[in-house]
This record gives sequence, structure tokens and C-alpha cells, in this order.
Amino acid sequence: MIYKISYFSKELRQAYLENKISTKNKAAFALFLGLVSFALYFVAQTLQESVLYDTVPEIMQPSFFSTLYIYIHVALVLNALYFIVYYDTLFFCEIKDNAWYLLAKMGYKPANMIFSKLAAILLSTIFIYTVGFFFTVFMTLFLKYNLIVSYFPALYLSGLFDLVIISIISLALSLFIKTVTNARYFIFFSVFLVIFLKVKLGYYAILANRVAMQNVYNLFDFARSPFLFVAATIILVCFLISIIKARNISKYYSLFPYVDGGPALPPGLSVVTIDPKTGRKLSRR
Repeated sequence: MIYKISYFSKELRQAYLENKISTKNKAAFALFLGLVSFALYFVAQTLQESVLYDTVPEIMQPSFFSTLYIYIHVALVLNALYFIVYYDTLFFCEIKDNAWYLLAKMGYKPANMIFSKLAAILLSTIFIYTVGFFFTVFMTLFLKYNLIVSYFPALYLSGLFDLVIISIISLALSLFIKTVTNARYFIFFSVFLVIFLKVKLGYYAILANRVAMQNVYNLFDFARSPFLFVAATIILVCFLISIIKARNISKYYSLFPYVDGGPALPPGLSVVTIDPKTGRKLSRR
């Protein structure tokens, strides 16, 4: 892999904002999030007489709050699915595949590449989430509901925090989990971890309250819920783990010379081929 410009530009060009086609794909995905949210809102409106109205009235009300409340949950689930599908590209798998060794030999610093990877995925996540959020607002305007913008900041930040958490957790997991299949399972379960913490720590009581959400500072009131403190701790720990672990494993490379397309092994040594999906041994020679 030879890149004519910086590694950060490579990350953006490969999967994120810098490439025009990639930007269109991300924007299309963001619009898709908004459309799914709108569709779910209309489905909920058909169930006004059901028990759902008493259970989760926050998604049943004729207001911007309901459509955006649905959107932040749709964004969480579908972004997690996006991470699962494009796991090999988005996270640190390429370090374990020894893809950074030549880059390091060409003068790219592993520390800079690590920060570039972190920045690229966060920028992409923020871009998709923000476009989808305002597209949902735009679509809701056609319903002619009362435009109350005071709870927009709180809803926007609460959904963004969720995506940052699963992004950082996924990056950290990609450095430790050996098989792609297991990594994808863990990303999926990280969504349930976020939801579980929000329920257990009383954060949903704030999110579902239209009056409380009109003041963004209520999200940071740890007397109401310590969720954001716990979330910030998780993000910081995973961030530090990612930096330290990625820096260490990016130094790994093969010490054996290649002969006839394969490694020339010393006597008594053998190479085991591992299936990247299952982690099972495929062959030994």
C-alpha cells in the first residue's frame, strides 16, 4: 500500500468524507436513517389505541420530539449495523494483518496513523448522524407541528454520545478480538450495553421527558442520572487502551525471508493458517 498523501487523507478517501462518491454514500445513508425514523413514526401513529401509547408515549405524540426521539435510536442501531458490515475497513484489523509495517518503513508514524483512524471514524459518524438529524427535522416540518427548538440540542447530543461510545468501544475491541465474527457479535452487544446502562442509571427518564429535554444541562445533571459520567469513563478508558495497544501491535512484522512466494522457515518450525472468520486452524506446514 503506497499512499501519495497523508495517512489521514487515505482514511478519509477510502471510507469517509474526502472522496465525492464516498460522501454521497454517507449522505445517502444519513437520509436513509431519517426515512426509516419517519416510517417508524407513522407506524406508531397507527397504534394510538394500543398499549404502546401508554408504554412509550414519547414516540406517539404529534411533535418534533417524537420523530427525533425515534431517530436517535434508529441511528444507534443502524450505525452499529454499518460498523458490523464494514468492520474490516473501519477499525484496527489492518494492524493485526501487518498492513502498517510498510507504511512505517515509508516514514508514516504509527502514533499519527492511530489518531488518524480515530479521527476519521468519529468525523464520519458525526457527519452521518448530523445530516440524518436535520433531514428528520426537515421532513417533520411538512407535518406542520409546533416548532419547539429548545429540545433539539439535548436530543442531538444524547444520540451523538451513544454513537461515540459504540465507535470507541468497537475500535478497542478490534485490537483484542481475533475473529471477525466474534468482533461483530461484540459490536452488536455494545448497543445493548448502552441501552442497559441508560435504563439502569435512570437516563431514559430524562430522555423521555419533553420538559426536562428542553434544558440541555439536565443531561449533565448527575443527581438525575450518572450515565454521562459512566459513558465518559468508558470512552476515556477505551481511547487510552486503543492508543497503547495499537501502538504496540503496529510494531509486529515477519522476521522470515520469503522464498518462492512463501516464508523460508527455520528447521522445526511450521506455519498455521487461521480462518479469520472462525478462528479455526485450516492448515499447518
